[in-house]
Amino acid sequence: MAHKVTFEIEFHDEAQQAAASPSNTGMIRAMLEYEMNWPRVNPGHYVLGSMNGDMLEWLNTCRALRGDNRLGFDQARTGDLSFTRSLYVEFDDRRDAMLFRLTWGCTSKF
Repeated sequence: MAHKVTFEIEFHDEAQQAAASPSNTGMIRAMLEYEMNWPRVNPGHYVLGSMNGDMLEWLNTCRALRGDNRLGFDQARTGDLSFTRSLYVEFDDRRDAMLFRLTWGCTSKF
């Protein structure tokens, strides 16, 4: 069983921008779709690029970790012109997830 710990939550909402420029709504929608879909091309690279350097170094060098871990993201549409994305580390060992959460003060999703 895998244990996810969320380390960042992104909020993307273009509704106000579309309301301010109704003539640009189609372009705004297309840009939001691109923003939502491009990380799926290379999810590992996207999450890796979004991770704090100190956090990544800790994951790669911490001797207390017992198992493997993977980076990933979940996202959900929250409106026609908005979505939320959460970036997480998924641990094989629950103790590793707890250690990561305690070390970095992250939101838990066990």
